[in-house]
Amino acid sequence: MLYAWWIEAQTAMRSLLRRKGFTAVTVIPLAVGIGDTTTLFSVVYGALLKSLPYTEPDRLMRIGERGESAAPDAIWSISVANFLDLEAGTDAFENLAAYSFHGFNLSGRGIPERYRGLLVTHDFFGVLGMPPELGRDFLPEDDRPGAEPVVILGRALWRQAFGGDPSVIGETVTLDGIQHRIIGVANREFGFVADPQLWVPFAWSEEQRAGRRGRWIEAIGRLAPGATAQAGLAELRVLYAGLADAYPRVNGNRSVGGRTLRDWLVGRSAPRRLLLFGGAAVLVLLIACANVANLGLARAETRNQELAVRAALGAGPYRLARLLMSESVILALLGGALGTVLALVGVDLLLARVGQWIPRALQISVSGMALAFALSLSVLTGVLVGIVPTLRLKFENLQGHLGQGRSGLASLRTSARRVLVVTEIALALVLVAGAGLMIRSVWRLSRVDLGVDTKGLVTFVLALPDSKYPDPPAALAYYDAALSEIAAIPSVSAVGAQNRKLLYGGGNARITVQDEPHLGFEGLVETRETTPGLFTALGMRVIMGRSFTEQDRRNGGVVIVNRAFVRAVFGSSQPLGRSFAPSNSEGLFTIVGVVNDVRDFGPDEAAPPIAYYPYGAGPWGTWPYLVVAARVEGNPLRAVPTIRERLAVIDPEVPLAEIATMEDIATETLGAQRRTALFLFGLFAVVALALGAVGIYSVMAYTVEQRTREMGIRRALGASADSVIRLVLRQSLWLAGIGVGIGLLGALALGRALSSLLFDVSPFDPITLASVAAILVGVALAACYLPARRAASVSAMEALRHD
Repeated sequence: MLYAWWIEAQTAMRSLLRRKGFTAVTVIPLAVGIGDTTTLFSVVYGALLKSLPYTEPDRLMRIGERGESAAPDAIWSISVANFLDLEAGTDAFENLAAYSFHGFNLSGRGIPERYRGLLVTHDFFGVLGMPPELGRDFLPEDDRPGAEPVVILGRALWRQAFGGDPSVIGETVTLDGIQHRIIGVANREFGFVADPQLWVPFAWSEEQRAGRRGRWIEAIGRLAPGATAQAGLAELRVLYAGLADAYPRVNGNRSVGGRTLRDWLVGRSAPRRLLLFGGAAVLVLLIACANVANLGLARAETRNQELAVRAALGAGPYRLARLLMSESVILALLGGALGTVLALVGVDLLLARVGQWIPRALQISVSGMALAFALSLSVLTGVLVGIVPTLRLKFENLQGHLGQGRSGLASLRTSARRVLVVTEIALALVLVAGAGLMIRSVWRLSRVDLGVDTKGLVTFVLALPDSKYPDPPAALAYYDAALSEIAAIPSVSAVGAQNRKLLYGGGNARITVQDEPHLGFEGLVETRETTPGLFTALGMRVIMGRSFTEQDRRNGGVVIVNRAFVRAVFGSSQPLGRSFAPSNSEGLFTIVGVVNDVRDFGPDEAAPPIAYYPYGAGPWGTWPYLVVAARVEGNPLRAVPTIRERLAVIDPEVPLAEIATMEDIATETLGAQRRTALFLFGLFAVVALALGAVGIYSVMAYTVEQRTREMGIRRALGASADSVIRLVLRQSLWLAGIGVGIGLLGALALGRALSSLLFDVSPFDPITLASVAAILVGVALAACYLPARRAASVSAMEALRHD
């Protein structure tokens, strides 16, 4: 049996090589369909199905504190003292480890750079079960005050800054102005939230180890052998209840929450959305299959006599079916091979465009599992595509084709081809509708006033190491000098800064209004510390009162609020001159101005109440961290080299980090899921339209060829060329109309699935659906234009010669 298939495969290969044009136009659509499906499979497998790269990952949990009113799966940060008490008291967990995100300034190796990193307890890598690939892991003595500073590098940083040289183990590197000895390089498969590039031990002081108020670390744990996640959480809750009783002021009304590490890394909504995108890729593959099946039927018209001769020489229906199926599978395998190459490029493109918003992006690649999927998909696709031309053997009398060139069942095959084209149009409309809904949503989001003028703004982070700037006066002196240098650049018209990321949200606190507890405001207020020039640089408006002055930082006790703050706290009352006290602060702050609202959490979120304090005179002391915004004439990024040169004169070891234009930051506020959906559905829609147009063209060209005699007779009887064109166009519109009608039903279902990603657009938006239907009809008309012109040019003599 296998030998017979091998013989037929050789025959099929020779036949395909003789018809290189047909092979090419068949393989390319299959490659596109298999390629995009393999790309999405690689993403879904890497993000959702692939095992975490850690030892026994099912025993790993992310744990933390949570409030009584928090969502069931909410996990907050935890204080150092609470973490240490839980670690000492647990039996259900083999060990607990803590970490905290931290940015590190790396200097002394050319231009200083800032890298994402983690401060960790010494057993962080041990809890995960993934020791460094080079060098050694942290030791308990590395995590003690006064120990020699050490660091483990991530592979990306190791390659970028050190050229991947293994001999760097034992060398020193300057981080935040302090020499750290390199003791290891992390495993190449290590991946974690925010993709850290280096790890440094906490080395907590005794004061830090006793702190319960500040909740700034995160925790992970490895369950003991045989312990379940439910048992582990139950034990931690009992332990924490004891801490709440012992320290009611800081731990009251709190408990412990936890999730498996996989569940936490992936999130709740990611699986559904990734599967939705995978379904869109499958639709493209189905369109490609329908297209190739159409081409197969067209080619069958030229093979009637060949198959009839084979049948006359003794080839039975099974052998002929085996030949046709072999050809289809070979074509699909060729398409799969090319599709795998496209998937390699597609995965890189997808990760480059939207990888930062896909969970576990570091584990995503075209792996062996993806290659096996591509092979299986190719064989399945070949079988599906080969079914249509193979089934005709059951219905046609091949012997009747000897001596004639036209099938007696042309109308049956024409009907089959029309059904396939209708299917292509319907599937294409679903994808184009999805892209249309996302385009409408993103367009509406982009029209929302964020409260700042994003044009001409460049932003970057200046973060100072404690080792060189140990107290607020030193940090303030640097920032004053830096902002003065930037303001002196001729192309810079305004410059300002604040201690939080722009359009990103930040810290918050509760407030108590002086002498007016009856106001009853119990919500959280966002807090910012700003320099006097920030409002001008961002293009914000002072609606009431005044902006900050240099004296405000020296005198203190003043605050500027936004309109959302006024509405939430004072209603219609006059806010100027009123005072309030932030939580965990004994000072009072008097409102001296009101500015416009800024949608810090994105255009689809209402502006939160915000209190702006003078930088250096806020309620909680000075942070050695500022986000600078400079308004520049022309392209704002062109000012970056000049800014870097000016600031290097003050301190060459302080890098400009996270450089971006304000327009790019505003684009990010549109939402990761929305931009991912827009990118993917837009790409799939373009491919679907192209394949649909090819399918319509092939059917109409085939129909015109079948009706050559009829068209010639119509012209001989006086029919005009325009009337013949209209006849062909009506047939195309009829197919398009049926496909559009069916596709609209699928578009309604897709709209409902996309509803959580839409903004100010109904899942059944009539404008979008009508526009998409018009686009599909337009594509259908454009695709049948050439066949219509061909029909109109048929002469009577040509028709009479036509067989």
